[in-house]
Amino acid sequence: GVVTGATGTPVSVDVSDCTGTICMQLMTTGTDGAYTVNLAPGKHFLHVSDRTGANLSGYYSTAGVANAAHATALTIAATDLTGINLKLRRIVGGVHPGTTHSGKYVTSTVVAKGTYATARFNLGKTFAGSKVAILRAVKSGSGTWSTYKKVATVVVATDGYAYYSTKISGSFGFRASATDALIPAVQVNSAPVFARSK
Repeated sequence: GVVTGATGTPVSVDVSDCTGTICMQLMTTGTDGAYTVNLAPGKHFLHVSDRTGANLSGYYSTAGVANAAHATALTIAATDLTGINLKLRRIVGGVHPGTTHSGKYVTSTVVAKGTYATARFNLGKTFAGSKVAILRAVKSGSGTWSTYKKVATVVVATDGYAYYSTKISGSFGFRASATDALIPAVQVNSAPVFARSK
């Protein structure tokens, strides 16, 4: 099969077999994203890790890259399986005034001082139940931004989104950060979304 990134171009990733309680790295794809693996007959779960942190890492699923709970088992028999392609995805964020989960989300919003804004980050329904860190940066009075620091851990809802609501007093940037299940040092961060008070 071929592994492509969120933009649809081939990516180089680690391919692992996560059958049973152990994951074993089988290979690293080339820049063309192509992979071929030899597996014993039976059911197998494939996991791909994008070490660059540009795309979410996860398991093969017929619905797209997924967490372990939504993985699709590949049944290996006497004949080869072909065309097991994986398209990776990025975390995409938005923000809007208030605490409701519905409404229009944009990359930047302004709210009355001391009122709420909600940041929403799309990982996809196949990541429902996964935990992601919410990172926050603060803009100082001189106009410089602090580094992003973790302020919360949230669980991706069944709709595929991670939500974080907070009171806004000043200017804040928010990002979601997901950790690769097999390589914890690999962090995938969303682009920032911004909320400020007036």
